[in-house]
Amino acid sequence: MKYFGLFAPVLFSTLALLASGGINKPRVENVGIHRYIQIRFYPKDTEYRLHIITVVTNKGEVLIRGRVEDNIPRHLKLVRGENIWEGEIPPGKDSYDAGYKGYELLIPPEKGKKYIIQPAKVILKDKETSINKYTDPDTVIFDKDISDFWSRYDFYMDVPKDFHLEKEMREEHFLTFTGYPFDPRWIFIWWKDAKDTKIDGKTIADLRVKIGKELYDQEEDEVIETLPCKFIDYKAFQVKGNWKNPKFKTEGIFETYGFIDADQGRLYLIDIITFGYNRVPLNELKKTIRTFRVKESK
Repeated sequence: MKYFGLFAPVLFSTLALLASGGINKPRVENVGIHRYIQIRFYPKDTEYRLHIITVVTNKGEVLIRGRVEDNIPRHLKLVRGENIWEGEIPPGKDSYDAGYKGYELLIPPEKGKKYIIQPAKVILKDKETSINKYTDPDTVIFDKDISDFWSRYDFYMDVPKDFHLEKEMREEHFLTFTGYPFDPRWIFIWWKDAKDTKIDGKTIADLRVKIGKELYDQEEDEVIETLPCKFIDYKAFQVKGNWKNPKFKTEGIFETYGFIDADQGRLYLIDIITFGYNRVPLNELKKTIRTFRVKESK
C-alpha cells in the first residue's frame, strides 16, 4: 500500500531523459526513474514540509547498483532523511525496497512562493556498464494557508510528532495520518451519524472491510478476530485482521475500534495499520489513538 496526498495531492513524476552507452544497449537501461514530490502538513506542529524521493525501479533480470544525487533547493532546511543514497537494487525491486526513503525540507509558510527543484542525477551500474540518467526539473508552488486543523472538527487527537496529514476527505468523513515512508504506519478516523446507539461486532468488521476497499486504495481485508472491548470510556468492538494491496504488492496488519458517541449521535471507527506482521509498532499507536476526544458543545 502506497499513499501520497494532502488535501489535493502535490505529485510530480518524471522519466529519465539522458543516457550514455555504446552500440549495444546496456542492461542498466532496463530501469524506470520517477521523482515524487509532495507537500505535507503536520497538524500538531502547524508546519509544512516538502518530501522528495527519486525512485529507481529495476525492471531487468540482473542486480544493479544505483546512486541517487538529488538537489536541495536553496534556503530550505533539510529536516529529515537524506538527499544522496547508494545501494543495490535486485531484479523486480526499486530503491525504496532497497532502503531509500528520500528526504524532507521545511517550507516557510509563504503563500505563492515558488520553488525550483533541479534535476536529480542517477548513476546506474551493472557488471558491464555504467550510465548516468537525469530527471526533469520540477516547480513547486506553495499555495496553502496555515490554519488550526482541528478547529474544523468537533473532535481531536494528538497525532504523533512525525506523522503528517495524508488524506482529508471531508465529504466521506475520512481522515488519515501517516509517517510514511520513514514510518510505514497509518491512523485513520472515520465517522457517520447514527440514530441507533446499538452496534455489534459484525457491523464494525463489515464497515472496516468496506472502508479498506473504497477509501484505502482497493485494499483487501481479512478479519481475524472481533471482540467487545472498552475504548477510552466507550463500549466498543475491536477488530483485528490482515490487509493486502495486490496493486502495490504490499500487506500487513490492522486493528480497528468501533464505538458510538451517544451525545453526538455518531459512530466512529478509529484504525491503526502497518506494513508487515510485527505487532510491536502497531501496539505503540494504541496510546496515540486513546488521546481521541470529542469536544464539548458550546
